[in-house]
Amino acid sequence: MKKMIFLLVILFIAAGANAQLANTKWGFTLKMNDNDVASLCAFSKDTLTVTAEGDGSLIEKMVFTDKDGVLTIKKVEGQSECNDEAGSYKYEIKDNTLTLTLVTDGCSGRGEILDKAKWVKK
Repeated sequence: MKKMIFLLVILFIAAGANAQLANTKWGFTLKMNDNDVASLCAFSKDTLTVTAEGDGSLIEKMVFTDKDGVLTIKKVEGQSECNDEAGSYKYEIKDNTLTLTLVTDGCSGRGEILDKAKWVKK
């Protein structure tokens, strides 16, 4: 019985550690075509949706995984030219701020935007 309880506790801890971003929202300013666009990133279970805060229009929709402090994303639909390329970013959450650091990204434009990005929790 003690073994079973111990295993359940470990399972819940592991699940929580790998799901830090799921069901969270983050705000940031996106530079698009020489314009600053206030944007909102909404993480669901496995999808990241980026919208313009002003009118809610879709900027990008991506699938994501969150494992061991590394966020991996891949575009599903949206405005960028990043079609089949995946990107991986280390992230750190401190004082309601999420900071991304580029690991690798097949889409250089996305990498330039997201590397060293700071998002504020909403």
